[in-house]
Formats: sequence, C-alpha cells, structure tokens
Amino acid sequence: MTTFFSSTRLGQSFTALVLSCCFLSTFSGCSTTTSQSGDSSPSKPKSSASGSKSGTTKAGRRIILIHPDGTRVEIPDHAVTPKADFVAAPYEWNPELSPAGSVKVEVVLNEQKAYIYRNGVQIGYSQISTGKEGHNTPDGKYTVLEKKLMHHSGLYGSFVNTETGRTVDSNANAGDKAPAGTRYEASPMPFFQRLTWDGVGLHTGYLPGYPASHGCIRLHKDIAEKIYSVTKVGTPVIISHERTIFPTQPAVRQASLASGTETGAPTTTPTR
Repeated sequence: MTTFFSSTRLGQSFTALVLSCCFLSTFSGCSTTTSQSGDSSPSKPKSSASGSKSGTTKAGRRIILIHPDGTRVEIPDHAVTPKADFVAAPYEWNPELSPAGSVKVEVVLNEQKAYIYRNGVQIGYSQISTGKEGHNTPDGKYTVLEKKLMHHSGLYGSFVNTETGRTVDSNANAGDKAPAGTRYEASPMPFFQRLTWDGVGLHTGYLPGYPASHGCIRLHKDIAEKIYSVTKVGTPVIISHERTIFPTQPAVRQASLASGTETGAPTTTPTR
C-alpha cells in the first residue's frame, strides 16, 4: 500500500512537471506574439523597409502631395525623399478674398510656410526655405525695412567657370579667393524685402523642401512678385516656430462654403 501510494504520488509529480513545462512553453510563445503584434493574434510578417514597394522611406514615412483642394496623392518610391513627410502645393494666391486693407506676413518655421494676410484675411501662402543649421532664421517681430526688385548678396555667392558660365561652387563666400579659371558672382535675390540690416530678408529662391538658406526666407518664384506687390516698407512680418495667426474667413467666402460652391482650389493655379 505504501509502495503504491509513493508510486502514485511520483506519477502525479511527474505529470505536474510536464504540464508546467508545457504551460511555460505556451505562455512564452504567447508573450512573444503579443510583444510583436500588440494582441494575442498570430504575428504578421513585417516587410523590409529598404525593400518595401509601398511608398515608404527607410524610416517608414510616406511622402504625400497635398493639392490646394485638400486631395492627397502618394508619391512613388523613386521620388521619395527623407527630408520631409509631406510635400504641399507650392503656393496659393487669392487676393480677391480681401481686396483692400493692411497687409501682414507670418513665417512659420516648423511648417516651412509663409502666410499672407490682408485686413485679417488670409489671401495666400507660399512654401519657403529658411536658414539651415548654423544659419538659423531668427524668430521675432520685424517690419520690411527696404524693398528692391533685384538685390545681390553681400556675403554669399558662387564660383562660376569664366568660359562656360557653369557654376563650379554654389557655396562660396564673398571674401574667398576664386579658383583658377573661375569668377565670383554674388547670389541674386529677386523681389528682396529686407527684415534686418545684417542680411535677413524675403526673396525668390530655390525650395528643396527643407531649411537650406543662409538665414533668409526663400519664396516660391511664382508668388514672390505677388507678395512684393502688396507689401510696403513698414509691413509687419512675424517669424515664429508655430503658427500664431488664425484668420477668420471673409463673409463672401463663408457664404460660398456654406452653399458648397467653393472647392478650395486657388484662383491662380500653382505651377512648379
């Protein structure tokens, strides 16, 4: 009887040990699945970021083209750049929304956009490129100090081949010695609007989709002249990291929005 009881207890212990091992093995497998998928369902295979064909960058970010009417189109893989998550329409210009009144410009660094208001109503915006690291565009409240249809930088320019006219170095400083066979040309700044006497201003320039200037605010070439035409010496310009002005819609636009007759598309179609 004692022998049978001991054998029985031994058998029960062995069974409990086997069940414990199975339970731990099962629990471990479920824990791994949960940590990968966030629930108890089987984990799904993950696609490689570098070999993905879903329009993502190596960081897994999609690039979306946002049209003025709000529609979005994903940019194909070969056009994807890791510089920004979104690429918006380059500009919008609707001066008829507020035909008269004082003008104000707001430059929003985190959005890389400049907004133009007249009489408190937004009449346009432009994609911009502000100062790159080490040449950051300073935030603050400014006024337009000077306006010139064509201005040339007194600090920066390019070395150009004297025979072909091709740019050899686009990041030259005014005091640098020109390499043999080249000449220095100061950077042109069309429709220049000076904000500081040490060189910061608004002007036409190349827009790569991220901060790339030496401190100035580059504007889209097709809207720089339009902005220039509505400002004057003394026009206030706010440079901020986040948007601070949230204009109300004019009565005429509120009516069109309510009736559904306005799509949000710009009066002047943006061109690249």
